[in-house]
Amino acid sequence: MEKAGLKEIRYNAVDDFIALMGCLENSPWCRRFEAYLVGGCVRDLILNKTPKDFDVITTAKLNEIKKQFHRAHIVGRRFPICRVHVRNSVIEVSSFETGAKHAKEEKVNFSHMPSGCDRRDFVRWRDSLRRDFTINSLFFDPFVNIIYDYANSMEDLRSLKLRTLVPAQLSFKEDSARILRGLRIAARLGLSFSRKTETAIQSLASSIKSLDKQNTLYHFCVISNASYVQDNVGAELYVVLWIC
Repeated sequence: MEKAGLKEIRYNAVDDFIALMGCLENSPWCRRFEAYLVGGCVRDLILNKTPKDFDVITTAKLNEIKKQFHRAHIVGRRFPICRVHVRNSVIEVSSFETGAKHAKEEKVNFSHMPSGCDRRDFVRWRDSLRRDFTINSLFFDPFVNIIYDYANSMEDLRSLKLRTLVPAQLSFKEDSARILRGLRIAARLGLSFSRKTETAIQSLASSIKSLDKQNTLYHFCVISNASYVQDNVGAELYVVLWIC
């Protein structure tokens, strides 16, 4: 488990981020509950990239979030979120409560829990297990300027490595769309795959045939137009294209 400071984050002067921070700092429920930036936006900020959006997770319940904001509505059934309108932005806010409910349905291997975890660490760690790649499992508390890392994600970012959170074969069998997301992330950010992740992509590439064709085409268009596609994901992309 690693806790990094603000020096790891390079702020981007983007309106969405400023609006989000103002929303969090001044919101009444944030004085009673914990709230974190989570996932891809934390990853992008660390890499000095402009996030395309910002995701927040909180210890508040979704109904409590909805009550505190004038323009907010809950969407989704299996993994519901609250979409909060802030200025011209829409911030997606999820609740730790949702992840906890699904954790009860699934078996959590507590032997993998990092040592020295307190109650708050446990809540964050349990939620991080739902993420696809290690670099998407980071939590950032903007009020105390701490990044919480339970999967050696910071080390993967420093080495520009893309690695699945659970064993790659299992991860891609659970959700083959992660193959396309992995290719897209690597192509956009200039990351290379870990050896096991690369092997799993090549062996399970045919599984993406079952995915929605329009969504698959979208990913291919994004990947093919990315700056780093030739150097970082060329071989894996060609395998996927050949199979499809």
